[in-house]
Amino acid sequence: MKYILYIITGLLVVAGLFIAYTVLHPKSPFDKKSFKKESMQLEVEYSRPYKKGRLIFGNKNDEALVPYNEYWRTGANAATKFNTNQEIQHLPHFFLHLLTLMACKEVNHYQKN
Repeated sequence: MKYILYIITGLLVVAGLFIAYTVLHPKSPFDKKSFKKESMQLEVEYSRPYKKGRLIFGNKNDEALVPYNEYWRTGANAATKFNTNQEIQHLPHFFLHLLTLMACKEVNHYQKN
């Protein structure tokens, strides 16, 4: 019984260390940019995606991270966020998560024999 508790405790410690490492060292680092002019403020929060040898845009069958013709959240670890403190050119004060749809037309090449 004592050994089972040691094993469970060890597994919990390893899982906790793994979670802490992934939170502290994300694959795509977080960044935040702000713009201020007089009383207006605009803030953009986003994660910078790193390619790291992966196929980013492409077909689902090719295991692309962003398959064509499917919605995806723009940003790496979380959706890109826009925040303003007041109306901008007839747009009300807003907080927005940005989503994107990548569209691709297939190109077929035919050869005459």
